[in-house]
Amino acid sequence: YAGLSFLIILAFAVLMEIDEQKYFVFGICLLALFVILTAILLAMVPFVRKKVLRDELDSYHFDYSDLDDKSEYEYSFDNGMIKFDKNGMIVEGVLYYYNHLYPSVITDNYCHRILIALRFTLDDEKYVQVVLDKKALKMIRDLQIPIENEDVLNYILENKENAFQQIYNKGYVSF
Repeated sequence: YAGLSFLIILAFAVLMEIDEQKYFVFGICLLALFVILTAILLAMVPFVRKKVLRDELDSYHFDYSDLDDKSEYEYSFDNGMIKFDKNGMIVEGVLYYYNHLYPSVITDNYCHRILIALRFTLDDEKYVQVVLDKKALKMIRDLQIPIENEDVLNYILENKENAFQQIYNKGYVSF
């Protein structure tokens, strides 16, 4: 769209520079084509948004019934590995107890990409964030991790489509 619009405007400008009287009607037709393309693009936005939301819904799987029970979960990151067990989270060999981590569910819609994650806050400046998927949900259930805003988690699990619509539109869940 952007390239075609640029070419239409450029063609209009060149034709008007050459001879305004001779190419006036053709120039107006080019501008009308630009307006029609813009209207078509704007009319398609709701359909594109619905498709993107459906893709986002399909990318999150919360059914963890096929996963085995574990007493320890590991996550690998670029700068190391983090382990979760019944006592807390182990980062670089240091154990952080869950009651000092304030685990919570966070949501975001940066660039209209839905993010639902578990955030474990180590201190004011450091935190660990794990994408909420079936492994993370199984970890919460198996290790009985207390979530600060468990009502948000329950709402997302029980009303997935509505919750995703809210996150996509506003970046957060309100109920």
